[in-house]
Amino acid sequence: MKTVAKEDLSDVNVIPELVTDEIYALLIEHRLLNPTKVRNYLIKRRYKQLREQKLPVEDCVETIWKDYPYLTYESIWKISVRKL
Repeated sequence: MKTVAKEDLSDVNVIPELVTDEIYALLIEHRLLNPTKVRNYLIKRRYKQLREQKLPVEDCVETIWKDYPYLTYESIWKISVRKL
């Protein structure tokens, strides 16, 4: 699973379900994507995938936390449980 570090968006489209690769590249080029919003979206998407596998909430948050160690456990939990 591709993660988005602080203030870092790669040239690889991490949200293909929302935009095409061409549009993503254009958005990156013109700095029109907010890295924090994209990161939060990816966290929510991963949380939803893990919950669909019937994992307990705590296990989901811990799994995601391993990909984003610079965030606190509480931050991951708050991002995860907010509505998409």
